[in-house]
Amino acid sequence: MKTIDVILGSARSNSSGAGIFNYLKKNAKELESDNGVKLNFMAIRDFDLPTFNEPLPPMGNPDRKLTGTPKKWIENVKAGDGYLFIEPVYDNGLSGAFKNALDYIGFEMADKPARIISYSSNAMAGQASALALLPTLAVLGMVMLPHMTMIGHIDDNFEKDGNFVSNAPSEDYYSKQLKDAVADIASYTKL
Repeated sequence: MKTIDVILGSARSNSSGAGIFNYLKKNAKELESDNGVKLNFMAIRDFDLPTFNEPLPPMGNPDRKLTGTPKKWIENVKAGDGYLFIEPVYDNGLSGAFKNALDYIGFEMADKPARIISYSSNAMAGQASALALLPTLAVLGMVMLPHMTMIGHIDDNFEKDGNFVSNAPSEDYYSKQLKDAVADIASYTKL
């Protein structure tokens, strides 16, 4: 069975993206059953990665010896067959903690499919961060799915625990979008 890593790209303990992350977690059994995949949930904050500062870039250092949290991060992402990135927008760009985590990657994610779920507290839905993430994922050799899932006004729709806010204006729409995102990455992961 293929494994899809669901990665929350925010390191903040009160991240609004936790609502999406926990929604997917709460619905994991159904999503896994419907799509014939295993979902593996990871939050960047759980790895507490130091700022990347190796003498050579990972792609140019086949003899690198990682220890501690960087080693744990690499081992986790290497085991994935596909990726769902839940990415916030910070100052009209991507999360520094998430970019730092990606800086540790060499070829571990190459030739594997990825789909972006971006979010923000406004109607822009994190579009800037999603677009800023694309060049890095391309350099890492990932196969980017053509569709992105954009979640706007996240705090009006999701509680941090993964439930929808009472009378959430976009509950039906976002519920379908997230189910479709998992189905999409699952189908590409099986190719």
